[in-house]
Amino acid sequence: MKETKRFFNKNNRLNKGYAKTFSINEPDNNFYRKKFEHILPPIDLISEYENIYPGTLQELMHMAQKEQAHKHAIDLKHLKIQERIAKLTRICLLIFGIGLVVLIYLKLFK
Repeated sequence: MKETKRFFNKNNRLNKGYAKTFSINEPDNNFYRKKFEHILPPIDLISEYENIYPGTLQELMHMAQKEQAHKHAIDLKHLKIQERIAKLTRICLLIFGIGLVVLIYLKLFK
């Protein structure tokens, strides 16, 4: 593993090549995004929400189900579009091929 050295306080170009060290002075903008990468928050956080506002878990589950259904609907829509594009491509190539064969036939026997 590469040794971590820090020559400057801020992210400077001269620090390239070395791993970034965590500094309290520099805010990590992706901290919360990295912390909650899943659909539902961690169980301990859900229990805290449930203590503050009863019914939160049921509402979160309902929202997660709606989001999953929406993702599936979008995926199905994209699959139908891709299937239609593939079908139209095959039809166009068939027409082009038939036209090419007819053109070659007319050129050879004319």
